[in-house]
Amino acid sequence: MSHFQVTIPGLVKIIKSAGPKQVGTSDTTVYTVTSGRTFYATGVIVTNPVSGSDATVYLYDGPSTNGKQPILPLYVKEKTVEKIDEAVLKGAPQFLSSIVAYSTLSGVWVQVIGYEG
Repeated sequence: MSHFQVTIPGLVKIIKSAGPKQVGTSDTTVYTVTSGRTFYATGVIVTNPVSGSDATVYLYDGPSTNGKQPILPLYVKEKTVEKIDEAVLKGAPQFLSSIVAYSTLSGVWVQVIGYEG
């Protein structure tokens, strides 16, 4: 995991980047949130290196069990890198336990960027 610091008047945010992690058709933990903290996503990068198959990647706060709804579904065409930035993620729900990714296609890579508060 890499870290870098962004200074905002009155605030210091430690930006964290987790991944990329290869995600398949079962739950994969991309980032574990520090106990008692909240993770605010400011960016997501999804890479689909597979030819001939598009993928939908779902991001969950914790495991995707018991009919839990994804926080963020992402559609990625074949042989494509999708970058979702802070402008798109603004107002998205926060992650309280961990960021778990599930894909409709094996071999997809997911990286999350954000900060804990």
